[in-house]
Amino acid sequence: EKSVTEFYVDRHSPDGYATACKACRKAYMDGRRDQQKEYRERNKEKLLEGKKRYRERNKEKISAYNAEYQKRDYVKKKASDHIVQKYNNDDLFRLKMCVRSEIRSGFTRKGFTKSETTEKLVGCTLEEFIGHLKATYYRNYGIEYDGTQRVHIDHIIPIATAETEEEVKKLCHWSNLQLLNAEDNLAKSDSLDWGLCFEEE
Repeated sequence: EKSVTEFYVDRHSPDGYATACKACRKAYMDGRRDQQKEYRERNKEKLLEGKKRYRERNKEKISAYNAEYQKRDYVKKKASDHIVQKYNNDDLFRLKMCVRSEIRSGFTRKGFTKSETTEKLVGCTLEEFIGHLKATYYRNYGIEYDGTQRVHIDHIIPIATAETEEEVKKLCHWSNLQLLNAEDNLAKSDSLDWGLCFEEE
């Protein structure tokens, strides 16, 4: 005999408690967990194929669920907190965010919409582009960029000089972008840095 405190509550049971005690229930679930893990390992390809078929047959249903799920307040807060934490602690992630933001703002400032990926516009992967930006920082200041400096991504030939969407795209190419200290970039404003242009040539 055992005390009722040794049993889980079960509202479907006549006496309101589960028929198996907590210890027996745990042993049963542990055994089931091992069996399920073993089954998944033996049938990995079969299960993946089944998931793939389900996704293909229920694309609209899955899309609608995901859209609704992303609207939930706790989901948005969790995603936002994750981005803020990563932004504050990951120098590479912070620089990638700044790159995307700068490219996007270049289009919006001229009244256009960014319709292509950042990688396509800059002409290389973000990892390669960030390597280029760090090289420009070293060339401009003689020290390595270590993530602690307050910097801006600067258009050597300013976006303000562009008159068409195609010209904006060309000015977003990696060869026209560099890292400048925030103070230097603000002082430069929309003026053209001819010295840097000649160095690129």
